[in-house]
Amino acid sequence: EQPLIPLQERPRGKKVAIIGAGPAGLSAAPELAAAGFSVVIFEIHAYPGGMVGGAIPEYRLPQAKIEQEMALLRGLGVEIRYGQAAGLDFTLDELRADGFEAIFVAVGAQLAKRLGLPGEDAEGVIDALAFLRSVREGAPLAVGPRVGVIGAGDTAMDTVRSALRVGAESASLIYRRTVDQMPADPEEIHACREEGVGIVELAKPAALHIEDGRLVGLVCTRTEYRGERDGAGRKIPFDVPESEFEIPLDTLVLAISQHSVLDFFGAQLPELTSAGYLEVDPFTFETSVPGIYAGGDVAGDGPSSIVKAAAEGKAVAAAIAVALGDGAGEEVEPEPLSRVDVHEMVKRRARRQYRVPIEFTPTSDRDGFEQTVVGYTSSQAMAEADRCLDCHTMCSLCVGVCPNMALLTYGSEPF
Repeated sequence: EQPLIPLQERPRGKKVAIIGAGPAGLSAAPELAAAGFSVVIFEIHAYPGGMVGGAIPEYRLPQAKIEQEMALLRGLGVEIRYGQAAGLDFTLDELRADGFEAIFVAVGAQLAKRLGLPGEDAEGVIDALAFLRSVREGAPLAVGPRVGVIGAGDTAMDTVRSALRVGAESASLIYRRTVDQMPADPEEIHACREEGVGIVELAKPAALHIEDGRLVGLVCTRTEYRGERDGAGRKIPFDVPESEFEIPLDTLVLAISQHSVLDFFGAQLPELTSAGYLEVDPFTFETSVPGIYAGGDVAGDGPSSIVKAAAEGKAVAAAIAVALGDGAGEEVEPEPLSRVDVHEMVKRRARRQYRVPIEFTPTSDRDGFEQTVVGYTSSQAMAEADRCLDCHTMCSLCVGVCPNMALLTYGSEPF
């Protein structure tokens, strides 16, 4: 296959290891390969994608899209070694001994948090990520007729919608706040409701009802708001005294958050944040251990979005290219700033153009895992892209302070 991105004419001859073939690792790899580095990705699973390839259901992300990305990497000569667990199949010292001058840790956060309630090991209580991986792999973990999912993020939404697709008669989200406080994408919440998912609001898990080693129900305490908010501005729920009630369940899926597994560092564990993720330099993404970089869910504030992880992967690649640069690349002259037709921009601002609406498949056609979002046609995609005012060609300040209506543009000569 021919490279989709032109390779540097004079390869640098330096090796970079990436641990984890998730969004961060897969975003960094083509940038490094195109810059002339020899890149090897070590992935614990038998397939790429991390949370994207292993947990996001196919109705949201068809496998063909992942294969498209992998074709890009193959064209650039990136090697991926599957079934390689850090700390078991290889160590960081072994990577250094093999000549890898930089190591990018992009292992994500794939160890689910627990409720801390007695009985969590009982039959019928499962982890959301394990469930979603089993579904994606075509061998879903068995669920009972009545499924409850604790959580309110996108993982919880994927879990509860998938449960209905693999045999559950009813599925509900259980959340200690109200729907308006859910961190999940509003479109995901809307899709859940469309597909018949129940939402139990203001309910905090208090105990698991276990009989003969099997889950039969979840005991919850009612919560309420009292006008207080936390540091992030979210409403704080308080327990309502003597308000316990039970939700009959056959299966309870925990989708409350994830930790990172960092035991492969051994005695070389870098500094961690207060939340337990890898502390990195805000500009270079290098950890406290020289030559080891980190990005995505394993670093900084922990799990976030796929977009953020991919962006950090590219930023790490740029930082490594600078750190290992040896002058082998060609000098690149910066492109001159493009001139903006301010008159045309003002005319465009004067017209309101609404977004092209996103279409979805009918709910009657959502029994399986076919994609639910109908993509844009070529003409719709062009119409949607044409709505852009090209703010990046101006000053970009409106991106940060648009609520203050700082949208006026003044042309000036460069100096």
